[in-house]
Amino acid sequence: MGEVLGWSLSGLPENKPRHLLGIGAIKDVFIGAENGIDTFDCVIPTREARHGALYSKNGRLDIQRGIFAKDNKAVEKGCKCESCFGGLKRKDIRQMFKENRAKAQSLATSHNIYFYKTLFEKIRKAIDSGKLSNWEKLKKEYKKLL
Repeated sequence: MGEVLGWSLSGLPENKPRHLLGIGAIKDVFIGAENGIDTFDCVIPTREARHGALYSKNGRLDIQRGIFAKDNKAVEKGCKCESCFGGLKRKDIRQMFKENRAKAQSLATSHNIYFYKTLFEKIRKAIDSGKLSNWEKLKKEYKKLL
């Protein structure tokens, strides 16, 4: 990804916004930001949520798997999305995918959008600080997704 971005961005004016279409894997977002990409758009957070994939700093969770049937943890500790802040547990969302799929998909989508929104806020803050140490700290925070 870094190599392709190097080729693609060479010769483009640095004072203009740079958009990366269709890139949303967390690893690729970090690579893009490191290479000067300003904006991204991708269906990953919403499409994967509809199929039961929820994002957490601890990795991508396929909430429909049996290992979540008795999991009493929030999807992401400290998350303020409707599901996590509302007290829903991983087991509750898993059960919803069986009983009320549309509601589960909506909650999962809301969570993933909140997760990505928070990630991008942190990326902007780290870049704006101008300190490499802040960038490295952020990468450590999300290391399980890189």
